[in-house]
Amino acid sequence: MNPLKALRDMRTIGRLLTDAEQIARRMGDERPSAEHLLISAIGLPDGSAATVFATFDLDGTRLETAVRAEHAAGLVAAGIAPETAARMNDPDPSSGWESRGRRSGWRRVPS
Repeated sequence: MNPLKALRDMRTIGRLLTDAEQIARRMGDERPSAEHLLISAIGLPDGSAATVFATFDLDGTRLETAVRAEHAAGLVAAGIAPETAARMNDPDPSSGWESRGRRSGWRRVPS
């Protein structure tokens, strides 16, 4: 393997993981998972993932919106009211909910 290509690949992976971590935090999750990696891949400078997703009329914003909707739908399926699920998925702290991460759950912020 070409050492320069290996270095470039390592930088790409580093950026992919770093961006996925930031996306996960922005979405209220403790750790990045597959959906965060997909959103991160769309933003890579080589544009390869963005090109593939564009064939499905998806960009990073639309994919993130879809992921948020699926998270909310999962909460509703678990018996949580839609308006509560929407507030829980809102990154705005004034929504009254605070994320402790998807795996740790949510807690109501005292008023």
